Parts: sequence; C-alpha cells; structure tokens
Amino acid sequence: MIEVSSEVEIACSPDEVFTVIADMSRNPEWQSGMRSCEWTSAPPLAVGSTYDQVASFLGREILTSFEVTEYEARAARKLITGSTLISTARTGNAAVRLGA
Repeated sequence: MIEVSSEVEIACSPDEVFTVIADMSRNPEWQSGMRSCEWTSAPPLAVGSTYDQVASFLGREILTSFEVTEYEARAARKLITGSTLISTARTGNAAVRLGA
C-alpha cells in the first residue's frame, strides 16, 4: 500500500479545520482535482456514513465511494474512511488526524 503525507500550516484552530475536513461535501474547496463530493447517507456524520467523490486525474474522471470507518469529532478529532475505486474495484484507506 502507498502512503502519502502532507502538512500545511493554517491560521485556524484544530476544531475549525476539522469541521471543514469532516464535511466531505466541501472537499472540492481544498483538494485539488476534486470535482464533486456528495453524501450518499443521511446526516449526522457517523461511523457507517457514506459519500461518493468525483475527481479528475490526468484528464480522466474517477468516481470513488467512501465509508466512514472511524469518527471521533471532539476527543481526538479523527476521521478514517475506506474507499472503493468504482472503475477498478481497488480499495484503500484515507486518514485525517489533527493535533491539539
């Protein structure tokens, strides 16, 4: 499995950042290549919530479905999703963890 890591300094509190990152419908605002992201389950965000994301990569459109597998909003500000790339049925994981 390939792991990718990136860091950015942001002049906001961890709670403010987590609020944006945990709202998957806002992914196109901060993830380059994202065209759309829509919840496919009803609110509120919780373990088991699902969403579909459409991205553009090297001129191709990629549809990926995600399921939230771990979610801790306040204590650890942790959100982990598992994904299935629709076109090739490959699976992977994405994790977001914010420090205090």
